[in-house]
Amino acid sequence: MVFFGTIASWAIELIKQFTYLAILLISFLGTSTLFIPFPLDTIISFSSFILGLNPFLIGIFAGFGSSLGELISYFVGLGSRTFIKEKRVNKKTSKFVLFMTNLFKKHGIVIIPLAAFIPFPFDVIGISAGIGNYDIKKFFVATLIGRVLRCMLIAYAGYKLIPFIEHLW
Repeated sequence: MVFFGTIASWAIELIKQFTYLAILLISFLGTSTLFIPFPLDTIISFSSFILGLNPFLIGIFAGFGSSLGELISYFVGLGSRTFIKEKRVNKKTSKFVLFMTNLFKKHGIVIIPLAAFIPFPFDVIGISAGIGNYDIKKFFVATLIGRVLRCMLIAYAGYKLIPFIEHLW
């Protein structure tokens, strides 16, 4: 728990100095780690409440940065696909690759923004989209839509709800 507090403190200090560009960088770093939790939602909500930054702009910068960071998991999946093909891994794995390819071709435009919006380990989606060889431009745009909306919601929640809760205390 101390680790998250240290990261959050570092991030808030960075945001105080570089505002929205720091939010973009922190969002990129927070989502580029595979399966390692990062207190990005807390940092986004505190940026609007404690620092008084514009929640709309926080959503744009944080959404863009986190979408860029999610490309890391996409490339891991894409590399896995190449590895699977080169090593001619067993039939079950080949069927899985075919399943992912078909799944993202048919439903990727719905799955990706929805998964990017909800609190879900999105690395799984990024890796799966890479394995499924989903178009990278479509992946990025769909991720961007979901992440910008999510980050805006979190920023506005911090901006409006934290003062309300503080008032109740």
